[in-house]
Amino acid sequence: MQKNFFQFLFSVTILAVLFSSCGKGGNKFTGVIKNGNGKTIYLERFEHNKPVAVDSATLDESGQFELTYEKNKTDFYRLRISQENYCVLILDSSNQAELEADAENLFSSYSVKGSPHSQVAREYYLNQYNYMITRQKLRDELMLIPVTDSLQLHTKLADVEKVKSDYISGLRKFIDKNSNSAGIIVALGELDPAVDLAYMKKIEAAAALTMPNSEMHQSIKAQISQCEYTAKMIEMQKQEEERMAGMLKVGSPAPEIDLPDPDGRNIALSSLRGKYVLIDFWASWCGPCRKENPNVISIYNKYKNKGFEIYSVSLDNNKEKWVKAI
Repeated sequence: MQKNFFQFLFSVTILAVLFSSCGKGGNKFTGVIKNGNGKTIYLERFEHNKPVAVDSATLDESGQFELTYEKNKTDFYRLRISQENYCVLILDSSNQAELEADAENLFSSYSVKGSPHSQVAREYYLNQYNYMITRQKLRDELMLIPVTDSLQLHTKLADVEKVKSDYISGLRKFIDKNSNSAGIIVALGELDPAVDLAYMKKIEAAAALTMPNSEMHQSIKAQISQCEYTAKMIEMQKQEEERMAGMLKVGSPAPEIDLPDPDGRNIALSSLRGKYVLIDFWASWCGPCRKENPNVISIYNKYKNKGFEIYSVSLDNNKEKWVKAI
């Protein structure tokens, strides 16, 4: 569950990293982690999509710790014991952050005071965790329903969709409620750009307020720009398809075609208005087209005195081959 944020937003490949302590002039981050006697904890900040340790401490029987991090900068951190056992924090220079957790499972046990952004992120992860548990329970129940029981299958599938819909609705309310917090950035990976672009922009606005011009902020801006460009292209394609569908609709005028004949004289399709016109597309290199030509000529000879014409359009780009084929 807690990996979801990093998979979507950071695309993090966990690598071994060198430790670079920020020194004792940074902000203090304190807390208590029980059941961790002898274990080392690491505070890491994400730089260029990689976790870099900024400080570490070894827990004693009391579990108390004190770590330092960079002043005057809001950023994403994680506190970890191992690569699989960690929790997410968003710390800034105004924080007096205090954490309580159990070393056996930091993610499921941690709570934070004095760090509003971290508390918002924690709320998201808790809601996500509850949703995943509920969804998995419904899926397990679904697997037990006989495939022949279509009514029960339909009902259970509807329950799954309802839980998902409620979760997404709650996610949007969560973003609205915390629109001034960097903590909502953790929800970005679950939004669908096709329908949630406005909420993505709210997250970008929160990043601009709390982390202006940071790597995170620039990344979100770039993602939104790409989504807007894609949406624009899709809308343009849709409009073009609708335009073409309207032009080629039964009963509507055919689009104009105005091309030269072998002697270089242009012949417009519209010049044949009032007649029954077959528009025939062919090419000298098209075997099936060439085989069909005698039939086309036969039809023309049969109906030419009854107002029938054939407007033949070649796809050739070599005039000599085109004229030879004629």
